[in-house]
Amino acid sequence: MNISLPKVLILSLLGFLLLSLIGAQAQDSYTITVEDVSDRKVRVEATLYPKNDTLLMSPYGATNLKDGCATFVKNVSAKTSSGEQIGISQLDNGVFVLDNASKSKKVHLSYIVNMQHEKQKWPFGYKEAAYVNNEMLMATGNALFITRLDVDSATINFKLKKPYKVANAWKQTAPASYVAKGAEELVWTVLAIGNFNLSEIQTGKTKILLAYSNELSPSKKLVESTIRKAVKKYESIYGGSPSRQPSAPDKYLYVMNVDSSYVGGGAAFTNSISILLNAAPAHTKKAGTTSWHHILVHEIGHLWNGRSLKTGESTEWFNEGFTDYLAYRVEHELGLFNKSEWEEMLSQKQAEYNKAREKNKVTLAAAGKDKGHNYDIIYSGGLFLAHKLNTEIKKATKTKKDLSDFMQNMYAAFSSKDKPIGNKDIKLIAEQACSCNLDNLFLEVTDQKLSNKIE
Repeated sequence: MNISLPKVLILSLLGFLLLSLIGAQAQDSYTITVEDVSDRKVRVEATLYPKNDTLLMSPYGATNLKDGCATFVKNVSAKTSSGEQIGISQLDNGVFVLDNASKSKKVHLSYIVNMQHEKQKWPFGYKEAAYVNNEMLMATGNALFITRLDVDSATINFKLKKPYKVANAWKQTAPASYVAKGAEELVWTVLAIGNFNLSEIQTGKTKILLAYSNELSPSKKLVESTIRKAVKKYESIYGGSPSRQPSAPDKYLYVMNVDSSYVGGGAAFTNSISILLNAAPAHTKKAGTTSWHHILVHEIGHLWNGRSLKTGESTEWFNEGFTDYLAYRVEHELGLFNKSEWEEMLSQKQAEYNKAREKNKVTLAAAGKDKGHNYDIIYSGGLFLAHKLNTEIKKATKTKKDLSDFMQNMYAAFSSKDKPIGNKDIKLIAEQACSCNLDNLFLEVTDQKLSNKIE
């Protein structure tokens, strides 16, 4: 059917399409080029539309360095659309200032990132920064992108030498192109580049991409099985998948490698997890903070508590301590250690907390101001408070409810909110779960010491 449209309408449609095209072109974009992982060099070409003269590399996670992640950046160059050079000055803390930026709303940026991050000291280990091994370059967005805090979305394209591939949790729009929504998703994520192993784990609505080096190939089935079982346990504990938000990612990336010189640990990001083990996973019944299954299960737990349930500085004890407690509980239920080791773990955590609090003289709520210095207060103290809350809920409800009911209520109330959870919020939901008064228990958060008695 051929339909004639009025001339005014045609002009209006053309104008709308033109504006749409302009809007589409105004999206920031990056092209990442890696020719040889062993060279430890990443070339970045970017087209940016800054609203002012300031660009930056995210300072998060690199506050131990004067220039943040920009410490590893060199040969920064900026040009206009016509190829005219724009002066660019680098300040402390990874800040870059453009000269005469107002004359060009579109800036072409190029620079090189030297992937030497693991050679620096990081507060919680280089698993949270970037590193290179024989098969893989692991990087956070923090390490790669000069950006702006007000970016709505950005396209990331990859130019890689065969047989290299890339794995990440951004939304894929083409074979080598992805889109990150906002500055947080752009920089607070993990990607792997190289000739590594990649498998996909689907559990319910949760899809996980597992990127790992050849050293972990013999452990593939054990790791995948543990992830699958742990996700099911957490879905039961929280009453749902990792996020109920409409903008939730359709996949998560886990990057896992081995470094025998490193004690082992993990870090959770917006839509991804970085895990670095001291040794390849093996069947073991040992409960411990650095055991492969605890690192893995703890970081999986952060997809719910820490990502969907957003916490702040004063609730780090809930974020880390409760996640740690539930991780040990999941491991115990999966048969990864026995009851006697469960009880031994509780005694050890209480001793660690009592010793740390006596030394540092800070409360649970205040400990988050210096997470590294107050590690045992946050982790061990938060864990033991979770244990005591579990005991109180079971006692008040005659074992009809436990900590799972509390976590489900927390998830139902706060998983769709961007505002960080406060200590009063936690206490309110806890009292609702047990239908009891928990004033004495929650004095622990701001004042009172834990009892020496394990119930």
